[in-house]
Amino acid sequence: MIPTELDLIEEELVAALCCQAFDDVARLAIRYCRAAEAHARALGANHPDLPLLARRVDKLLCRAHLTIATARSQWAADLDRIATLHQYLRLSPENCSALGLTA
Repeated sequence: MIPTELDLIEEELVAALCCQAFDDVARLAIRYCRAAEAHARALGANHPDLPLLARRVDKLLCRAHLTIATARSQWAADLDRIATLHQYLRLSPENCSALGLTA
């Protein structure tokens, strides 16, 4: 079976999620929803595959939401650890190193 445009966009979107390329995720999610809408219109209002399409879209968007929320939570925890660490660093000229923390 030849992959549809929806299949191809879904593959790209999943790959972007896996790489945490969230700018691409936003763009691809919009493309995916538009392609799903076009596919739904082509199927027609009473087509038996319409509920399957709706579940497929919902499943992928829920996955995207969970991935993004998890990444944001991890980044917030990382920033918290950096802020906590900074209060224990003594930054005086005699014990400064060339290395620094970056976020």
